[in-house]
Amino acid sequence: GATMAEILNAQTGIEISGSRGRPGEVLGVFARGGRGRQVLVLIDGVRVTDPSSASQEYDLRFVQAEEVESVEILKGAASTLYGTNAATAVINIRTRKAPKSPLALRVGSLLGTHRAPEDPEGQFGQYQQYARLGGTSGRLNYQAGITHARATGLSSLRSGTETDPFRNLSLSARLGYRPWDHTRVQLTANRTQLRTAYDDAFNGADADFLFLSEQTRVSLNATREFSKGTLEARAGYSEFDSDNRSDFPTTFRGSNWFGEVLYKHRLNRSLSVLGGIMASEDRAGTEDVESFRFIDPFVNLVWASASGWNLNAGTRVNFHSQYGSQWVYQLNPSYALTLGEHTFKALATWSTAYITPTLNQLYGTFGANPEL
Repeated sequence: GATMAEILNAQTGIEISGSRGRPGEVLGVFARGGRGRQVLVLIDGVRVTDPSSASQEYDLRFVQAEEVESVEILKGAASTLYGTNAATAVINIRTRKAPKSPLALRVGSLLGTHRAPEDPEGQFGQYQQYARLGGTSGRLNYQAGITHARATGLSSLRSGTETDPFRNLSLSARLGYRPWDHTRVQLTANRTQLRTAYDDAFNGADADFLFLSEQTRVSLNATREFSKGTLEARAGYSEFDSDNRSDFPTTFRGSNWFGEVLYKHRLNRSLSVLGGIMASEDRAGTEDVESFRFIDPFVNLVWASASGWNLNAGTRVNFHSQYGSQWVYQLNPSYALTLGEHTFKALATWSTAYITPTLNQLYGTFGANPEL
């Protein structure tokens, strides 16, 4: 019954602010002392970001743990391979695959208490229901699911007397096809709505404030394997529509599209190369819509010798529609020594990263600077 925030918070070097509070609290991702926007979040290999938010961070409240199959965390500056925002960590969330049987149904329900210490015992306040139907038939796999989570019973203020409920409703679907033995195509779609009530933290008083947000996300992944290499192509589109109902009501709308093509080739037993190009566009605004675009070509070499010496080196150039260009690189040598059943490894790393300015920093209402 752990949430996505609780799962990530248990990992070394990762801190999710808000994960120890009531469900619905704003979540911030911090890795190795860095800020939230220095962490890149991928879902099924496709980068996700909310251009309408001030910090351009992805809201992890959109992700239900029941929909997740595995999580991979890469720590350190990784912009050479993953691009902007990959400064302190990359979190790659992989959603559940379709069952291997022709048709399978998975349903479940969780029920738990959610109360303040002074409330009566046995008071339920956490509910989650999910259902997933899918299967595999020949070269085709398919799956559709729904997840609903709700929490009541606690106030967003420690001194609050009224409850501030939280609700999350997520619909997901995926369709995969293998047209040939070494080719795979996967289409994934998700639509999630979250609704969370909160209080006036500035004045420390109960209030009927409400935050509503809706995410629509579609991604396409294609892979073709060759005798000495693999060609991958991925594309994604995400749209966010948020409404903050408080003493200072605000609406936020943003969208992002992303595309990437990369090729991994094994030159010989010791040397392999990876090269590709990535493109993205961010748009945000309710009346005056602002946007920026960037294109990143990149290349990376991996050398692994039989003597134990290894080298991972690469570079990326970022061409941005607003500020011009920026290049980053990485150089990671290592040496592995095997003595009997034991292996000792010494390694070093020198890598750089970059973070593109947010639309709010470029065109926002307060302190914006389009010359960044």
